Amino acid sequence: MPMQPAPPATRSIAAIPASEDPAARSAAHRAEPARGCPCTGMIAPAHSLRVVFALSTLMCSLILVLFVRGRVSWTPEFWIQLVAAAILTTAAICVLAFRRGRLRLEAVPLARLVPLFLRQLLFTYIASAVTIAGIAAAVVFAVTRSGPDALALAVLAGSWLALWLAPAIACVTSWKRLHRHVADAGTA
Repeated sequence: MPMQPAPPATRSIAAIPASEDPAARSAAHRAEPARGCPCTGMIAPAHSLRVVFALSTLMCSLILVLFVRGRVSWTPEFWIQLVAAAILTTAAICVLAFRRGRLRLEAVPLARLVPLFLRQLLFTYIASAVTIAGIAAAVVFAVTRSGPDALALAVLAGSWLALWLAPAIACVTSWKRLHRHVADAGTA
């Protein structure tokens, strides 16, 4: 009877020194999730918050550039310039936001990331919708001197713009909470 090859040797999570590379800890965890480990299950992709942040920033950049340049004629050149300006703005913001490994996840279970992100997204959406609606109401009222029109437009602007802005802010606040939790666990 032929001999079966032995399974590759894996290390327990507890056996990985704290000074070792985080990518190695993550790889070891995926290779052998320990029984009773609070982080068993699927691990969130390392760049998931970065992707959500970049897409949210791109949408906000498109809205901003369209708002700034929206009164020109809408020719094919206009749309190319609009997309190019939005991509450059997004790239600049992402370079600043992703410096020194920010918004990168390291071995964070989806079961922990999803509830935290959704909670942050809800709070951020409500806060940004109220803030944007308040600013829009003041600006529109100053221009039109019509309370009902200002309120209607402000609510519409606040609820719509917050849809695109909230995911980027929620990514940052979620990453900060996860990062602070890891730092607190490392000092304990």
